[in-house]
Amino acid sequence: MAAPHDLKRLTALAFHLSQDIDGKDVTEGYLTFARAIFRGICFAADAVLRLHPESCYYVPWGRHTWNPTGMAALARVLLDGCVGLHYFALDPVPPDERECRFIIANLHCMREREDSARMMEAGRPPEPPPPDDWSGVPLSEYPVMKARLERSLIPDQLAFWKQQLGSNKFFLSGSPKERAKWLDGKGLYTKQGQYIGSQQDAGFILRRRERARRAGILCDTYDLLYRHLSSHSHIAAHAVSQLRAFHPDDRYSREGIELSVQVACAAVALAIRYVSQVFPDCDVCITPDLVVMLNVYPNLLLGLPGPLQGSANGGGAATEGQCSCTDEEGDCQPECR
Repeated sequence: MAAPHDLKRLTALAFHLSQDIDGKDVTEGYLTFARAIFRGICFAADAVLRLHPESCYYVPWGRHTWNPTGMAALARVLLDGCVGLHYFALDPVPPDERECRFIIANLHCMREREDSARMMEAGRPPEPPPPDDWSGVPLSEYPVMKARLERSLIPDQLAFWKQQLGSNKFFLSGSPKERAKWLDGKGLYTKQGQYIGSQQDAGFILRRRERARRAGILCDTYDLLYRHLSSHSHIAAHAVSQLRAFHPDDRYSREGIELSVQVACAAVALAIRYVSQVFPDCDVCITPDLVVMLNVYPNLLLGLPGPLQGSANGGGAATEGQCSCTDEEGDCQPECR
């Protein structure tokens, strides 16, 4: 079974890097997205680590159960996060298109919130507007009032992102049918000038497979990994057949955990390299053994025969060398920046 030690080292490095970039002032919207996605990658990797039966963080609910299904679902989140990070922050597209991607994602987010609010309000009497003065609101009603206030702001926020999209040059260069779909916040993909509508990846202007290809990931490998990891995440015929893997020492359990850890290590290592390119002035310690991990693990996704050449941090300013403040397992301490 894949040992969790490497994933622990990579996750610790990712958290240190995330804390470093969170303290940086950014003005571009896509950089705020990049930071948020990377933060989510850190916590998903930490969750995978805590589910690994051989991890020091693992707390079993019973002596005779493992949770490879949960690990597979989280590994898929990491795979998506890695591709999404490249899509928003590193894909070599003109600034107008990069801005358009950010606007469309926000527009779809507000559209989803609007749809959710509409479903919540269906069959209910109209809600009174949130109070102007909150001093008389009981503390127990604060969550309800806050949610009501947020729902009341949705139309204005939706109108703002529609206005931003309407003034974007890349958006204006699209066909009327493309603009109509983008303005509605729905999924739209273009391939060789042909219109293809889909709800699967709403909020994106590229298919998931194309986003992976642009990130340098082999499309067939991505599809195979995504399909396999998804088979553990749904209550469908094939997914139910995977539930036998909850038994410890089962062959399917071990294979599932092995793959999930490998994918998690590859996605976290690749995400670290991406973030180091987006924020080249990051200040974290990267020891020689971590450099090897950052070079080797992404090959599972990139399909390369050996370690990548050059700096593991993609040209960033992270320090390569032995850190002077490591614990007995070689992990940098939180105060090491």
